[in-house]
Amino acid sequence: MSEENKIEENEQKNKMIEEVSDALNELEQLNELEYVIEDNKIVFEVRGDKYRIRKPEASEQKDFAAKARIKYTELMWEGSYRFRKEWIEKWKLQGYDIEEKESESLSIQSEINNILLRMAELPEGDVVKKLVQEVKDLRKKQFRISCDITDKLEFCIESQMLIYQKSVEIAKVLEVLIDEKWTRYFPSIKEFEESEDNQLISKACYYYNEIFFGE
Repeated sequence: MSEENKIEENEQKNKMIEEVSDALNELEQLNELEYVIEDNKIVFEVRGDKYRIRKPEASEQKDFAAKARIKYTELMWEGSYRFRKEWIEKWKLQGYDIEEKESESLSIQSEINNILLRMAELPEGDVVKKLVQEVKDLRKKQFRISCDITDKLEFCIESQMLIYQKSVEIAKVLEVLIDEKWTRYFPSIKEFEESEDNQLISKACYYYNEIFFGE
């Protein structure tokens, strides 16, 4: 990769980090963490448009599982992919300790949680504003670590399976309200994977996790 391409790639990554961080901050600023699950669905807004994430039906879940089995077989036969443990050992030999970075990310999250607890006990003012900025900065640092690890594990079988499964499912269950009718937003997984709408994708992923694991 040329130096010019590396610079462009870094700029794109920095832009993505900013957009995702802003989307996560917006969730809290709008108090959207107090979401409501009704009929196994969560409705939310992005730039004034209404979207919803719904739980898949039983037949859809069977289809997801079938697609996952096919994907797993493809990855096993494709020579570039290895299991997570192998990549961790490989990168450690090259001076990048993935497990150490993951521990650092957990420490940052603990620091964020402590700051949020402090904020809950303080009145609005300059101190709170300073703490809010600290949280934003820590989240960007945390997300940058996550991006670096994701890059290092690009050809990890477990990572690819997780990304693929989530992409297939969200592409299927994310809907938009058009003329009072709920319509599938992404016609296929291809459109989901190619989407550059980080704000929508971040919220969709967040609510996808909440509807499955947040109850």
